[in-house]
Amino acid sequence: MYGYVVVNQDELRGRELKEYRRYYCGLCHALREQYRFAGQCSVNYDSAFLALLLSSLYDLDTESREACCMVHPLKAQPYERNAAIAYVADMNVLLAYLKCMDDWKDERKVLRYFYGRVLGARGERLRRRYGTKVRKIFREMRTLLRLEHAEEEDFDRLAACFGRMLGEIFAWRQDEWESDLREIGFHLGKFIYLTDAYDDYEEDLKQARFNPLQPVAERIGRERLRDWVGQVLELMAADCARAFERLPIVEHVEILRNILYSGIWTAFEKGKKPSGKER
Repeated sequence: MYGYVVVNQDELRGRELKEYRRYYCGLCHALREQYRFAGQCSVNYDSAFLALLLSSLYDLDTESREACCMVHPLKAQPYERNAAIAYVADMNVLLAYLKCMDDWKDERKVLRYFYGRVLGARGERLRRRYGTKVRKIFREMRTLLRLEHAEEEDFDRLAACFGRMLGEIFAWRQDEWESDLREIGFHLGKFIYLTDAYDDYEEDLKQARFNPLQPVAERIGRERLRDWVGQVLELMAADCARAFERLPIVEHVEILRNILYSGIWTAFEKGKKPSGKER
């Protein structure tokens, strides 16, 4: 996805950071096993958060393993495997494909286009396995692209498309937690969309590309844009946290709170997007 849903490493204890990395590495290994190297290249922080969230909420059979990899070729690193991580790997590839196609549409990035084609070929089985879910995700993305192409001035309408798309992904199962998970994904998706729009704002202006914040800046003035973005992000983060706190999560709850209450603000506070990879 976008790499904004990160941990604040300065506020995590060493043990908690190691636990987080076990799930990040678990996702990386799952992507390699399910989608080979092309899928592994798409691993990102956002999906690692979802893998940890679902693993912490559900009572799953989780297997702890150790293995070497390209980044750690000499010393085996511990990682986790379970059904939630496998599901998130599937969704990670799907979103990576959509992001590549979006980059091609907006900026004609040739390498992203061909990488997207590779992911699309690898992910064809997702259409068969997840049917309705995949159709809903693609429908929201098509609606979002259509609105952006029409230079829609209602920012909330644009962000809601991305929010519903991420909400569909967060709602792993049709059970008592579906509503809260969908709500977390919805508000977090809107948070990501706004953060990304703000992150790209200056570059989009230079390149004469549409940015969802252009109508807002014209209405309130560019000098007030950062304050406006910060205030709206606070509301989105509060709604997301409220839904999260309704879930009966005990395991890894401090890591998840670190991400939702602190980590997701990293890019906005620094004024730039993190690299998206952690090793």
